[in-house]
Amino acid sequence: MKAICKRMKGWFIAMPKPKKIQFSIAFLFSLASIIAIPVVAWFVYQSKVETMSYINDPPTLSLASGHYDSAQFFELKNIDVKRDNDGSYSKDFVFSVETEKATEYDLQLAHTTNIPFNYQIFRAKKDDTEGTVEYHVQEGDDAGSTIMYKILEGTIVDGDISFLQDITLTDLNPANASSTRTIGSESVLKSTYNRENYITGDNVNQYVEPLYSVARNIKTNVVTVDGSEDRDYFVLRVTWRVKNNPQDTEYWDYAFNNKETDIIYISVKESQSN
Repeated sequence: MKAICKRMKGWFIAMPKPKKIQFSIAFLFSLASIIAIPVVAWFVYQSKVETMSYINDPPTLSLASGHYDSAQFFELKNIDVKRDNDGSYSKDFVFSVETEKATEYDLQLAHTTNIPFNYQIFRAKKDDTEGTVEYHVQEGDDAGSTIMYKILEGTIVDGDISFLQDITLTDLNPANASSTRTIGSESVLKSTYNRENYITGDNVNQYVEPLYSVARNIKTNVVTVDGSEDRDYFVLRVTWRVKNNPQDTEYWDYAFNNKETDIIYISVKESQSN
């Protein structure tokens, strides 16, 4: 080995100066390439790993109407509350939540209180044989057709999967919605705001505070008997009471068509992990 190195050294010394410069440059480039190849390979590997790695972006949750209709077709307008007989009445409306990759989400409901409507939310699924809630399709190939939805309640068992289908709305502002505050009470109006409405039944209610409620940790129907992979269906039930001859301040406790319009909001968001 020493002999070989000695001969190479002599060969290099005997080499003309221009050749020495060319040889030195070539040697340095070769050495740089040997060092650079592993570095470049490391960066390329890291880039590929980053490209292949799954980015856990948040799922996009959106509200829609029934079937595959857009949200704009979820309308609660023209509810005629007038009835000849006193008692409780209701009307159902179908909407859906496009879940994408979400496994659990929260539904929030907010509404004003001009008309004493009560609101309930139920799970639902399409069922032409046992469905009782009608939805009239507004767009797409099925426009004009009527689809029936069945309300789901109680515990649903499907193989190894078992969970409660009921939706419970919990008040977020119970201080305003509890029995300590009678919504629209004339006595509260007069004592707090020095105003009285509905004395003759033709004035608007000026004491309107939005009420908020939420149903948390709703599991998507991907794991239920519905088998839906892209959306969950719900029924919003609006309930009201009718009394044709109210006495004094009873007017506010019952629904009448000559009261001011109410506004209702429904929103959805992914449930926060505990």
